[in-house]
Amino acid sequence: MLDRAAQQELELKRAQAELEEREQLERRLKQELESQQALVLEEGKKYSSLQEEVVSLRKKLKKVFAKWREAQAEARDVATEAANVREDMTTAVRDLQKQLKLRDLIIESFIPEEDRAKVLLLLLLSGCVFSNAVLD
Repeated sequence: MLDRAAQQELELKRAQAELEEREQLERRLKQELESQQALVLEEGKKYSSLQEEVVSLRKKLKKVFAKWREAQAEARDVATEAANVREDMTTAVRDLQKQLKLRDLIIESFIPEEDRAKVLLLLLLSGCVFSNAVLD
């Protein structure tokens, strides 16, 4: 009877060990399943968030592109304005050169050489600009 009781006890322990192993296996499989389900849900969230990210980045890209176009337009305006200013300055320089040549011609034509130095000194003191042609 003791042998039979010991044998039943051993079988009971084996059965309990198997049961524990199965329960552990079941828990592990359940955890893996939950983990995989969580990954699937997370992948769905990632896709959803990627879509949201794409929408957000497109909006941002449109804003940046609009700013870039504005900057390009402003750069063109500045270049055009600079060209206009340069042209105006060139015209002003040409006009001043004409005036200087005319003044020098008048001085050379109507003021005698002896008095020319006095007149040029007076012009210089009054702040007038004259060319080197008159001084020669």
